[in-house]
Amino acid sequence: MVSRLNPETSYDVIIVGGSLSGSSAALLLKRTRPELRVLVLEKSEVFKRRVGEATVEVSAYFLGRVLGLTQHLNDAHLVKQGMRFWFANDRTENLADASEIGGRFQVRLPSYQLDRAVFDTEVLSRAEQAGALVRRPANVRRIELKPGGQQSVTWTETGGEFTASARWVLDASGVASLLARQEGWRIPNERHPTSAVWARWRGVKDLDGAELAAKYPEWAAKPYGIRSTATNHVVGDGWWSWWIPLRGGDTSIGLVLDQRLADWPASDAPLGERMRTFLERHPVARELLADAEIIEGDVHWRKNLAYTSERYLGDGFALLGDAAAFLDPLYSPGMDIIAFTVSAALEVITKSFDGEDITELATDLNRRFTISFPRWFEAIYENKYEYVGDYELMRLAFNLDLGFYYMGVVSQPFRQGAEALLVPPFSPPPSVPVYYLVRAYNRRLASIARRRRR
Repeated sequence: MVSRLNPETSYDVIIVGGSLSGSSAALLLKRTRPELRVLVLEKSEVFKRRVGEATVEVSAYFLGRVLGLTQHLNDAHLVKQGMRFWFANDRTENLADASEIGGRFQVRLPSYQLDRAVFDTEVLSRAEQAGALVRRPANVRRIELKPGGQQSVTWTETGGEFTASARWVLDASGVASLLARQEGWRIPNERHPTSAVWARWRGVKDLDGAELAAKYPEWAAKPYGIRSTATNHVVGDGWWSWWIPLRGGDTSIGLVLDQRLADWPASDAPLGERMRTFLERHPVARELLADAEIIEGDVHWRKNLAYTSERYLGDGFALLGDAAAFLDPLYSPGMDIIAFTVSAALEVITKSFDGEDITELATDLNRRFTISFPRWFEAIYENKYEYVGDYELMRLAFNLDLGFYYMGVVSQPFRQGAEALLVPPFSPPPSVPVYYLVRAYNRRLASIARRRRR
């Protein structure tokens, strides 16, 4: 995949980052405009596993119907069976005692659990086969913007330092947010001080396996569908954890906590041991991890997760996926954000190469994201960790959140096609009353949770 030839000095589009957001943009550009010269600069020599493994219905639509990767998704990954939540209180002794939220039947719309190393490699490979030039490992040093003109990107790789220009540069650098940091656009979300630790594990017990079914037969018989390939959430006061199965038997487990509400163990023990100690306070996690072990070298930590940007798109640049914003891992919105930002970038780029004046379009799309992401955060995530571990309150919130997501967001691409991905949540005027409604019940539930805690 790696080209060792000296790069040209001029391209139509340079993409900084070759994982999903960058590779999907490259693939779609070469499909719709095969004559465009597209350069992808990826810092890693090979992709390693990363978080962002669970899709939801909008991102599954993008990956399956827009990118056309349904066969690969079914062959190399797992079909996801929705979301499930597991709660405990002082009287909960084991898995069967825990309160549970989750569907009784199989899901009706497809989504997937991805091994991101496998999936990102597949998409980048297809982009290269379509004609994109891929340089890796390439470490980008500078991006120089010139609105309406030629953008300049400087990077280093084996053989020295290189500079190339392009009419468009797309920042798909992930949480590094190269362009937003460079230009001073990145805005840390200090109202949402969350931290996360995650790892892949071997030997996690199978929620649909014979061992647990024999131990808890009544519990095992409750759903008609499958528990194990859902994104399972083991939750507590001020924290929650994801449990995502991967093809081949490993499980991705991540723990996310609100720094104001949940205390991370102060210890000199290795990070993985502290993660286990924290999770095993919960009887569901304790049962599932009884025979499990962390995969060595695959434990990660990140603090202060949430951020947005002052600008997302302009004449000559666009921010894609995590390079644009990160709200929260709960409900897996990350690949939805990829779907929206990549779609917007391609809309502007293709029209610009068609000779159209894109000034008004770029301004409008940038405005939509500037409106959408803060409203998305305020409506769904702000202070949600106050009640994420309360079964009664979270059950109510989850049912409402899910209903509005299906009615207002998921339904749109199935009705209107891929053009609906140009309209991120809560950005069009008809959605403003819904934004206020969702924000109101989220605030009310957080207030009730604070009162209960006192």
